[in-house]
Amino acid sequence: MLTLLWQIWMVMMLSGTSAWDPVNITRGAMGHAEPKLYFSYNSNTLLLMYIERLVWLIIGQPGFQTLVLVLNFGNIILIDLALVLMVSVTRRWFNHRTVPFLIFFCWTLFMVTPWVALTYTDDWAFLLAACNLWLVSGLTYYQRTWQKYILAGGIGISLMFSYFMKPPLVIFYIAVLIVLFFQKGCQKWHRPTFQASLAVIIGLLCATAFYAGMQTYTHYQHVVTVDARLAHPATHFMAMGMTGNGAYNNADVEMDQSIKSPTKRQKANMNLIKQRLHAFGPVNYLKFLVQKQVNNTADGSFGWGADGIFLIVNHVTSARLKHTLPRVLFTDGGVVRLNSYEYRFYAQLLWSIVLLLLLLAGRQAGWKSQLFKYGIVGGMMFLLLFEGGRSRYLIQFLPMYFILAAVSAERVWRQVESWQKNHRQLEDVK
Repeated sequence: MLTLLWQIWMVMMLSGTSAWDPVNITRGAMGHAEPKLYFSYNSNTLLLMYIERLVWLIIGQPGFQTLVLVLNFGNIILIDLALVLMVSVTRRWFNHRTVPFLIFFCWTLFMVTPWVALTYTDDWAFLLAACNLWLVSGLTYYQRTWQKYILAGGIGISLMFSYFMKPPLVIFYIAVLIVLFFQKGCQKWHRPTFQASLAVIIGLLCATAFYAGMQTYTHYQHVVTVDARLAHPATHFMAMGMTGNGAYNNADVEMDQSIKSPTKRQKANMNLIKQRLHAFGPVNYLKFLVQKQVNNTADGSFGWGADGIFLIVNHVTSARLKHTLPRVLFTDGGVVRLNSYEYRFYAQLLWSIVLLLLLLAGRQAGWKSQLFKYGIVGGMMFLLLFEGGRSRYLIQFLPMYFILAAVSAERVWRQVESWQKNHRQLEDVK
């Protein structure tokens, strides 16, 4: 209850506007898309815009501040539900002693942090990552055939939902395929039985239906302008990830938007990739990747304040609200800027413990632990190859980080208890 009250207080005190993607998406949901071609260039934000528009219509088409406030209250549901799903996965696949560690990491590093007060794809990705884990764990937990069919359909829908909301989430399913083919723990799902084949077909049909529905709605809607020929190709994000610190680069965006032909745009991005690789050389490119990995994973606040004019809270000039705890901890006078908030120290300390525990988890050989490790490493590789450079992109993989760190922490705790028991026995012998 205290956590919920704190989250509500943060939403009330920290909701506001910004000068990057979140505000563009929300204004698009209200029918005020600016810039006009934003959703043509950034088609991966369309699903979130459709959801926000549905909320806007349901609650009576309010103004911007009211809509943002309602959406941020929705973030509380997304984040808290994600923890419920993660706890369920941990109990299914590991043991009840692991759950307190999971709750501690999730609570301290995300649930009570200001991310609840920013409506963007990150909180949705956090929930979807947990949902994907829950659905896949259900295949090994539930035994009845009809239950597996329902889960297969859910996986198909969640797969496409993840793809349209945050494409790197699909990496988890690639990790699942690797485990299915190479780990002995899943041998029964290797058999080409009728039930397994039907489950795959159901999943594919649900995924296809979701994909077709999304494409059809996008084609016929008139809320925003969507020209698929203008969408940034994957090579654009790969080229962007090879310059500066590997993060967003406005010069690359302007170059891409100036080329109207998809074929010429693709060719220009490929040439840019080749030029940058040649300019680096093998050794320097390796050094660049090492530094980029540090940038991708080092920040325990997950890049709070690292994108443009990140957040300006509502009623920013209010003297009465200026000294409220959420604004003191997470803003600088009501404006969120990089490294301008007070909670970074504790976030860095806890995040360092999580990373250390992940390193200690390297020796765990069970297929379930391997699945998490494949997913985490796959996510790291994606962020090295494409746009990254800041830890905000880790939010979509945090459920895997938190669960694997909790498993590692439980085993370390068990080892400490064993050492203490042996020490007491030796003392008794003496």
